[in-house]
Amino acid sequence: MRKVPEQVFAVVRLDSGPGCFAERVTVNEIVTSLDLALDEVARLNSLNGGNGCVYFAQATRFYAVGAAGSTDQSRPAV
Repeated sequence: MRKVPEQVFAVVRLDSGPGCFAERVTVNEIVTSLDLALDEVARLNSLNGGNGCVYFAQATRFYAVGAAGSTDQSRPAV
């Protein structure tokens, strides 16, 4: 049986500079509404805007138990 995901929003930080893309991206936090995410993005960009990084919101999904499509509940989270 497929699990029903909850829509959540990631507040993501992208740093400028050298290095591969994966090393410059950080998920800062996950929140449950777009309004909360956008408020936090605005707050963080106003605090850190001149420090070579930018924050943005990204919609994603949260599965309460296990991974999408997975039936193995014993697998550890990564």
